[in-house]
Amino acid sequence: MRVTHRRRGFTLVELLVVIAIIGILVGLLLPAIQAAREAARRTQCKSNAKNLALALLNHHDTHKAFPPGVVQVNPPPPDTTDSRLGNWSWSALILPFVEETAVHTLIGVKQTDLATSLNTPGNVAAMQAPVPIYRCPTDTAPTVNEERLINSASDTANPLATSNYVGVNSSGELRRDPGPPGTYANGLFVRIKGRRMREITDGTSHTAMLGERAWESKLPNGSEVRSRAGVVFGVRGVRHASEQGLADGLGCGKYQLNFSSSTGSIPDSRSRRGFSSQHPGGAHFGMADGSIQFISDAIEGGFNADQWTATDEVDTPWEALLGIDDDVTVGEL
Repeated sequence: MRVTHRRRGFTLVELLVVIAIIGILVGLLLPAIQAAREAARRTQCKSNAKNLALALLNHHDTHKAFPPGVVQVNPPPPDTTDSRLGNWSWSALILPFVEETAVHTLIGVKQTDLATSLNTPGNVAAMQAPVPIYRCPTDTAPTVNEERLINSASDTANPLATSNYVGVNSSGELRRDPGPPGTYANGLFVRIKGRRMREITDGTSHTAMLGERAWESKLPNGSEVRSRAGVVFGVRGVRHASEQGLADGLGCGKYQLNFSSSTGSIPDSRSRRGFSSQHPGGAHFGMADGSIQFISDAIEGGFNADQWTATDEVDTPWEALLGIDDDVTVGEL
């Protein structure tokens, strides 16, 4: 007589217990996995900022000056018209120093003006292709920036490649020309003029050249602030009085890092002129000595939801970080 043994399977209760245990393990591991991924993305972002900072220093070594923030052609003098015609910016001028010489040559940077270049067949496509060194891997911006349109000479609005790194223009509001903060720009990047290393009297290790700007950020209440990042290659017409266009490639310190207004008293649109990132706690900045610093968004300075008054005097660490010649360093405040 042959005895057969029935195999015992899992009961429903046992299966539910196993599934629950797996769920708990996944719940415990997921934050660690996400943190590891963000750490890797943050490292890559730091590397991008580092390479851009070194490219700026190489530009200075080659041309004896940093690139101007904007090579303004449009609008032409007396620049009172509401022009959106494009102008080359610092990010286009350093393309040969970030291994993008082919693109630099193809689109004719400084050989022609940006608005005219955009009318050349193939150039728009070249300027819409992603340039990885200008993108933070944590950021969620689209490849092409549809919210900062730059017009061609035929007045056709063109979205160009997105950039998450913008040049420092001022510790105050965006301004075209160099000078004391307030009416003028005291940062590294201004229109037409290329600053020289000797002008950074605050010390290269204490002065930021460029920083991050996010596409959008989430507030604690769940709402979103859209800063719209920046644009590689150029900016819109830099019209007098409004400084229109500068924000496409430059940032300022009038607004706190990762600026947002929870009260609505200050428009969230002001974040489009400042610096921000999707990294928890702060953003990367490239310093004038080629180093990279991760600046906490708790740094003192800039307008915020509870403060809409400030002086032109550089009297906070945030302002001191962005000015090149205010005789104040971050460590002194």
